[in-house]
Amino acid sequence: MNDYTALDRYEQATQIIKTHIAINQTYLIDTLLKLEQAISWADIINLFDQDHQPQEIFEWWAISPWLAERLEIEHEPVLKTDFGYWWGRTTTGQAIKLDSVIQAIANN
Repeated sequence: MNDYTALDRYEQATQIIKTHIAINQTYLIDTLLKLEQAISWADIINLFDQDHQPQEIFEWWAISPWLAERLEIEHEPVLKTDFGYWWGRTTTGQAIKLDSVIQAIANN
């Protein structure tokens, strides 16, 4: 029997955030994309969802390479550059640890 509970998943999600998410850099990435300086929309992995529709990105978060890899597997927008890794968060208005993608990563 699996003793893994919702509380365990919540705690794991909290640990993922503390360890693998550094800072919100929405203004920086949005500005660079508008100016087409150093990065472009073509650099974003999983910009389009599985129905080939563009995903709406509300926030950009600087993340670790480990989290970038897992978010890419989960079909989340990820920007990888020589300067670092960013997650294009497609939800907003709630704690990151409550995002279904973070919960899925925590569950695995």
